[in-house]
Amino acid sequence: HWGLRILDITDLANPVELGFHPGYSYVGDGAVAGNYVFMPAGWILGIGDVSDPSTPNPERYFDVPIYTNVAVQGNYAYAAAGSVFSVIDLSDPLQPVAAAKDTLPGLEVTQRVAVNGNYACITEQPTNRVYVIDISNPVNPVMMGSAQTSGPLDVTMEGNYVYVAAAGWGLMVIDISDPSNPNVVAVAGDSPHPDAVAVDGNRAYVLDEIQGLYIYDVSNPAAPVLVGSIDTTSYAYDLEVTGSHVGISDVYNGLQVIDGSDPANPFLSG
Repeated sequence: HWGLRILDITDLANPVELGFHPGYSYVGDGAVAGNYVFMPAGWILGIGDVSDPSTPNPERYFDVPIYTNVAVQGNYAYAAAGSVFSVIDLSDPLQPVAAAKDTLPGLEVTQRVAVNGNYACITEQPTNRVYVIDISNPVNPVMMGSAQTSGPLDVTMEGNYVYVAAAGWGLMVIDISDPSNPNVVAVAGDSPHPDAVAVDGNRAYVLDEIQGLYIYDVSNPAAPVLVGSIDTTSYAYDLEVTGSHVGISDVYNGLQVIDGSDPANPFLSG
């Protein structure tokens, strides 16, 4: 939970650390836009200049309620904490402006935020719901609807579908083609301790903090099919997909790289 590390993944089998800065505490899941990185850092938003990867420089902190992650789309960042959903204008990344800071109905203990086009989705506990918010006008977010789930943690969006890592249930898929009435259309219960989810094309990747990585074919989102898995042997926390490779953040082993070019037989490549 401490510091920012920047890695060169030109050779995915042999990632090389380029830079490190210890100046961030309680760091969550951040986002990169241009030469800047935006991170949850001790319940506020940390903004860093990474134009020189060898010497990342924390530029400033912005006081906005934020919990485990921040999502960036265009000139706006989206974050949530407790019952508050915040939108930050990043037109000038070093002079962020609070565009919206609203207590939205239903939100109590938010977990993660994802954005895609005109909508944002938030996983929330203890009501165990996934909320859909209209962000077509970022300064005036509007709650549209929600779907009942169980233990929703991480969330990502692809087209009209929302993919959720749900504790005790595994992968949940929600159809938001009618955002006012989101509907759970599939549950794949292979992963008992899912912590993170990512989607790339027709593949969904679910990271189980204890049992490793699960790879699904989601060419039909309403019927995900498990095609492969691999035990990452330690305490996995988060993941990022680039091409056929999956980067996994491991609490004890740092960055692990999984080669999923053959999704039925993924293997540790770095």
